[in-house]
Amino acid sequence: MYKTILFDWDGCIADTLDIWLKNYREFLKPHGFAPSDREIVHDFFGTGDAGPNKYGFDGKKFYKKLIPIVEAQMKDVKLNIPKSVLSGLLENERQLGLVSTSNRSTIMPAFEFHNLQNLFEVVIAGNEVSKFKPDPEQINKAMEILKAEQSSTIIIGDTDKDILAGKNAGIKTCLFFPEVNQRFHDEQEL
Repeated sequence: MYKTILFDWDGCIADTLDIWLKNYREFLKPHGFAPSDREIVHDFFGTGDAGPNKYGFDGKKFYKKLIPIVEAQMKDVKLNIPKSVLSGLLENERQLGLVSTSNRSTIMPAFEFHNLQNLFEVVIAGNEVSKFKPDPEQINKAMEILKAEQSSTIIIGDTDKDILAGKNAGIKTCLFFPEVNQRFHDEQEL
């Protein structure tokens, strides 16, 4: 039985992938770039500064402009995993944690809108670690704070990076692949 359940945010708990995709596309277009949806997903989703750098941008400056725009659109984002499911896990004495490559500032508007802040004992955002998934840093940090054991911890995520991060941390993994994510990821590749 799993006592500690760690979740990814974008594309897992929250249906945010369209927001990110639209904003990446809008930022790239004036600079003469028109990558396909799959290229944006591959080059930018969960890659930190590597995506903007690949297109000749300074990653820090790129995200300094992009993040405030995304933050404003995240408030009422739809949840892929209903709050009732998360509440049910708590009622069954599970610890919940969130490990996301997104900045805390893009997560919190939706957290507050959906009143999720009391469900998660720990939130480790991408701007609070030095390495992104598939590196296990976020998972290890969350487990340390929660005093969780590897044998009773699982991560639920929607990408290969989430699954590999779990494996790299020595915990069980679960791929969450809602229908809405099929245009962003290839199930066979995952």
